[in-house]
Amino acid sequence: MAWIDLHIDSLRRAVEPGVDLLAGSARAQADLPRLRAAGARGAIWAACDDVYLEGPESLAFVLRMLAAGRDLVERAGGELLLVRSRADWERCRAGGPVGMILAVEGAHSLLGCVEGLAALHALGVRVLTLTWNQANPFASGCGATPGEDRGLTPLGAELLVRARELGLWIDLAHASPRTLADAMALLPPPILVSHAGCAALRPHRRNLTDDQLRALAAAGGLVGITIYPPFLVAEGGATVATVAAHVAHAARVAGPGAVAMGTDLDGITLLPTDVRGLEGLDRLRGALAAAGLAEEEIEGVMWRNAARAIAAALPEG
Repeated sequence: MAWIDLHIDSLRRAVEPGVDLLAGSARAQADLPRLRAAGARGAIWAACDDVYLEGPESLAFVLRMLAAGRDLVERAGGELLLVRSRADWERCRAGGPVGMILAVEGAHSLLGCVEGLAALHALGVRVLTLTWNQANPFASGCGATPGEDRGLTPLGAELLVRARELGLWIDLAHASPRTLADAMALLPPPILVSHAGCAALRPHRRNLTDDQLRALAAAGGLVGITIYPPFLVAEGGATVATVAAHVAHAARVAGPGAVAMGTDLDGITLLPTDVRGLEGLDRLRGALAAAGLAEEEIEGVMWRNAARAIAAALPEG
């Protein structure tokens, strides 16, 4: 089995005392031993201030997680690679070290400073999630009501231009409907929505409608399907079969080449009932087959689609 995850929040565990993601930790849902066991080529590791700290504390919190990620790479003895370029990624995609693609989840931590992107880029960040749930100076998040949804602001458009210049991949997970549409009109392919579900199966502000899925596919985009139960079912427990149902629906609507996995591991407090962490997702292959996906499509969802999109999004070098 091979695996690529478009969104994990394990850097929040890396800053906790007593947690060692290199040795493995029961307090984490994903760590290096489990990534290795899953055949992971790599993952997008997000640093996120999801408690919305005030002012500079927000950026400091994110920087602490980014530093923890870089420290993991330095201590991993070659088992982890900080992916900065397409050349780095090709080493990981070929089955070398597990790739760590650093991300900042929520541009609110930039405190309205477009120039801060260059500093994040210098630290190795290659993915920026434009919003978290709330609005920030750049765009509206998915928490906006229809009357509050202002979409992308002029400063946000400037941010996207600068991100393209630097080679940063913009992630539109958590975006409001108007922000998603505005940003997709400005961004080059591949468009990324790293972790979401299907609104047709579970109406939720974090999920994509069928129209959005079609627009994403038309723009050369990719959606990572989450495993977080509240995004998959209205009530009760989700299972890997529930996850597979969302994958299958997205594949029918957007095409199987537009679907990947973005679990949100270590950013979620609930898991499917038959999953304890990354190690439980070995059941997903069978669930996807039972949902009607062909073997080639399953390989695409589990890693090939993400591998292709990551290679296209990263700068050469």
